[in-house]
Amino acid sequence: ALSDREGEAAAMLNQGYAEADLGRVGDAQASYEAALSLWAVLGDRRGQVATLTALGHLHVIVGENERALGRYRQASALAEPLGDLIRLARIQAGLGAVHLELGDAAAGIDYYRRSAELFRKAKYSNGEATALLWLGACLSSLGQQAKALEELAKVLALARSLSDRRLE
Repeated sequence: ALSDREGEAAAMLNQGYAEADLGRVGDAQASYEAALSLWAVLGDRRGQVATLTALGHLHVIVGENERALGRYRQASALAEPLGDLIRLARIQAGLGAVHLELGDAAAGIDYYRRSAELFRKAKYSNGEATALLWLGACLSSLGQQAKALEELAKVLALARSLSDRRLE
């Protein structure tokens, strides 16, 4: 039945997350690939986007930056029509990470800015703060300390805002 395949795809994706967390990269990749195949058969774009993003992250971890770029670009192409701002923001952050790993901090800046803006539009402050932290790191690596400090001040303001909301 269709729902059985959906459950199997979700289980494979979750298994991949667990394997990646345990450092079992090969196993995680195999689980993600199995999930991706199932999502494709089901025509589930959201599942494909989540899995491609996970594969991109996995490729970054092991230094396979070109493969990571390919996965993130595939995810982006599928995610755009869905309008899921948080997934799009995560993809942009992933692309920023790849470019930072490739030594292209200038491109990383552009991707992390887009990521922060998408998280902001989605009203997901934790994601926005993370993207801004990485944006600050990119700016700092280019010797732009004043701009990096501006971004870090935004992170601090977000953190204070989150803290204030928890006290209400």
